[in-house]
Amino acid sequence: MKNEVKTLTLDLIGQVEGSQRLPTIKSLMLSDYSLEELPMGILKHMKNLKVLDLSRNKIKTFPDVTLKTLETLNVSENHLESVDFVRNLPNLKELVMEGNPSLHSKHKVEAVLKCPSLLKIDDDNVSYIHKQIQCMREKWQNQVQAKFEVLFEEKFTEKMTDDEFLHTVTEFKNTIKADALFASATSEAEKIIIDQVVQETSEDARSGKLFNSNHRAPGTPRSARLSRKLSCNSPRSPSAVATTPKRSRGPSQSSLLESPTIKMLKTPISPITTPNKRKRRRDSDEESVSKQDRKYSPVTWTMRKKSAVEHNLLSVPPLADYDPVYFLRCHSEKNDPADEITKVWKCAFEPRIEDPNKTTNMLATCGGQKVCLIDCNTGKVMKRYRDDNKYECFYTLAWTTVQLKNSKQEKTNLLAVAGGSSDRKIIMWDIGIPDMRDYNVLYKKLHVLQAPDTDALNLVLSMPSQTLLAGCEDSCYGWKADRLDKISKDPDYHFYLPKVSNDTESNASTDRETVDGLTALQNGNVGTKCVGDDIISIWNVKEQLLSKENQKTDRRKVKTIGVKPTALLHYTKQEVDYINVGATGGLMVVGDDSGNLRLYNVEELTNRKSRSCDDILQPSRILEWPEVKEGPVKPFCQKEAIIVNSACASHDEEYIACGTDNNLVCIWKKQQGSCEEEDMCS
Repeated sequence: MKNEVKTLTLDLIGQVEGSQRLPTIKSLMLSDYSLEELPMGILKHMKNLKVLDLSRNKIKTFPDVTLKTLETLNVSENHLESVDFVRNLPNLKELVMEGNPSLHSKHKVEAVLKCPSLLKIDDDNVSYIHKQIQCMREKWQNQVQAKFEVLFEEKFTEKMTDDEFLHTVTEFKNTIKADALFASATSEAEKIIIDQVVQETSEDARSGKLFNSNHRAPGTPRSARLSRKLSCNSPRSPSAVATTPKRSRGPSQSSLLESPTIKMLKTPISPITTPNKRKRRRDSDEESVSKQDRKYSPVTWTMRKKSAVEHNLLSVPPLADYDPVYFLRCHSEKNDPADEITKVWKCAFEPRIEDPNKTTNMLATCGGQKVCLIDCNTGKVMKRYRDDNKYECFYTLAWTTVQLKNSKQEKTNLLAVAGGSSDRKIIMWDIGIPDMRDYNVLYKKLHVLQAPDTDALNLVLSMPSQTLLAGCEDSCYGWKADRLDKISKDPDYHFYLPKVSNDTESNASTDRETVDGLTALQNGNVGTKCVGDDIISIWNVKEQLLSKENQKTDRRKVKTIGVKPTALLHYTKQEVDYINVGATGGLMVVGDDSGNLRLYNVEELTNRKSRSCDDILQPSRILEWPEVKEGPVKPFCQKEAIIVNSACASHDEEYIACGTDNNLVCIWKKQQGSCEEEDMCS
């Protein structure tokens, strides 16, 4: 049995190797000796050591000593808390570090960054780690260069002295370290990468590489982007060339809830927001279905329309105002900045890995053959993906956070993107646990749901009632989802939304509506919008299911339910279809066919006890399309040509984003202190 010692000594080395002549030792096996300390004075004399096995000891720190010849190091099953020591092992090829409770996969990335000579870690080839490093490097390189272009490019001139250059570089480094954009870089590996990129960017600036007009971070060409630097400054800035018309302050309301994330896989995928051939009715060559040919609701009722009256919600603080900050044209065919045909159909903010109910400021958009990832802090397109199939057109996307297939139970975000389908099917998939080393996803089909005689446009899973809702081309359907193994192919519920009429109107139409807007709100509420209606209905799914009023069961055993909303929000009368509704936190946002965004604060509406209401509540705020006075994209930003297809907001309501029918991604940012100013004025 091995003697238990705490400190490595010459006597122990002599006992193990039969010699105390340290410079001659090439291999040293010290496994399972309960060692706690490694004296630097001993290791530094081992000039020819190639293999060192220190496994199954109690070592907490590795000494700060350079071992130039060491090629294999086994420190598994110890108590190490850092891999910083690999900096001093310039020729290390293999490292075994598993079994140290404080060391995780992120430390493997850190080890490769600090010791580029490494080929294997824990018997795994490090090629997959290099891929991770490359991805992180591209992410931070784009963001660092974006900060440089916006804040420091003009400060670097050919005539600056060495002292001025060093001072500017120092200022640049300090700005990067203090910027909130880089606050998410909490791992040591990310900090190393950022330091490297900052240094390289500074050196490129000094050598003149960054002054080359062709040297830009990947993204939208500047000629096709409205940014603060070009033509979309804040209207309050003296140098602004894009101005927002003065907007009337809408009635105040409060803040919204968080909608559950619809989990989807990349491929294959359900037809969410994918109407048949995705042509608007007014653009289609096909004849529209006449009202005489439409089916009529067996459960119908009419609400009397009232103007917005005195209401408790009118006294709550107003929503903040927003300024347009970035307009991007990044989905163009052949990168043509004049392409105003491609439609941007969907946008969504990335969830935070540590808390999927919150978001980052990274925005995903889809349209045409492309998917873009945009950093709302800088307006830079960080990634752009293109499908090789020239007939593909992406209509929808969704984020989800999943657990990875590794021993550390780490999580990652997946982005699912889909094109069109007209088979009237809703497919549910189990995407399994992805292995990110080779990007394998073992998925399997769970169920195929059938929307009767119609295509599904939007899906929402209402958790309190365990109901899957589908807004369709022809009405709204629901499936019981409390047990996935028992879910039926045909819908269990058929929801009929009310028609709203003026007091002077007589019989309301009972033809079924295209539900092109469907979004989840808090406490089991949903918001729905129908083509041609000038209201958005808020209603509680669970309470509608429990209510016995306005319910019937047809011969197919589908329960038909006449929905009674708890709130009605004023929208705008228009016949443009496929305009989606977005919601996050306490904010619901929807666009229109004039480039405007309507903002609704529905937190109090969704928190109050459910009751039927026929008051029509005005929007909290309307963000009008900005007037572009100058700039290369002025011809493409005329108000009469703008249809906002979808809109979304970050969880903290700092940013609002939307995609348009003429190939624009528009990003709005909350005005600092705007709410407080309005409160003081009121």
